[in-house]
Amino acid sequence: MKEHNDENLAGKLGEFKGNRPRRRKTVTLKTLLLLLLFTSIIISAVFGYLYYLEQKPVNSVLPLINNKPPEFRFSIYEGQNRFSHPIAVAVYNSSNIYISNNRNHTVEIVGPNGKSKGVIGRAGDLPGDLMFPYGIDFLPDGAILIAETGNYRIQEYSPEGKFVKNFLEPGNKAGIQKPGPICVDKRGHIYVGDLSGNQVVKFDRNARVLERFRNISYPHGIAVDVERNKLYVSDSGASVVKVYELEGETERELGETVTEPQRVIDSITPGNRFSMVRGVAVDGNGRLYVVDTISGRVRVFDKNGGYLFSFGQPGSGDGEFVYPVGIHVDDSGKIYIADWGNNRIQVWGY
Repeated sequence: MKEHNDENLAGKLGEFKGNRPRRRKTVTLKTLLLLLLFTSIIISAVFGYLYYLEQKPVNSVLPLINNKPPEFRFSIYEGQNRFSHPIAVAVYNSSNIYISNNRNHTVEIVGPNGKSKGVIGRAGDLPGDLMFPYGIDFLPDGAILIAETGNYRIQEYSPEGKFVKNFLEPGNKAGIQKPGPICVDKRGHIYVGDLSGNQVVKFDRNARVLERFRNISYPHGIAVDVERNKLYVSDSGASVVKVYELEGETERELGETVTEPQRVIDSITPGNRFSMVRGVAVDGNGRLYVVDTISGRVRVFDKNGGYLFSFGQPGSGDGEFVYPVGIHVDDSGKIYIADWGNNRIQVWGY
């Protein structure tokens, strides 16, 4: 009886042992299927998010891309007239590019593909004429403001490029002696750099003075970041960028703390200062772009003033600059630079 029970027990144990590998195999297969399902869900979610980012409007939030420099895209060489020392560039609704063709005394209008779409002005001092046009920007209703260093005035044109009136007359009561750069912020306030008066003056739509920012030698660049309450002005005489609260108090100066690999520092004057600052611009992420003219580069800072990177180099090839001056960043993140010495506009992007 005991032997029989032992045989039955041994048989049952044998069955149990024989079944164990099969049960392990079943558990492993289920685990593998669950892992595959979980992985596929994660991959689908990642690709879905990337697709969502691709479909977002271009003017929402610009990509940081790990703070990588932008890449050269193409150059615009001429509009209706050949460019002769273009000094400033501005873009309206990513559709029309306006270029101060300084030595030809015109403002050229080209499309995103670089093809000519018209011209504003001609050499002269009559209403609608231009003499050494410099700054360009747009009022909220689409009207165009163009500053002339030759005629010492700012003229207003319709969105179609027709003369409307003088925004500022020569010898104006505001005391602007030689208007250069213009910047219109999102509230419609107009900032004008006075190249001879060493100041930036803030106006309302009716040319009434709202505020003055003084002791700025040769302010060749203005950028306003309303969201962060900042005004940036290039002080070309001191080779720094002055940063103001919009109320007018100086916060700090950029230019003394640029640190880069030796191959780039070689082209900067001693003390790691800018070689010569001209145009400035701010993108949708609050990054500040500073045209470092003599070094043939654009230097980029984060919204806190920390140095990020530079792009470009001296020369006449693609992505190279000779005395770059004006700069504009549009809502899609494209960067337009007036390459004064090469008689062209360069377009960069991320």
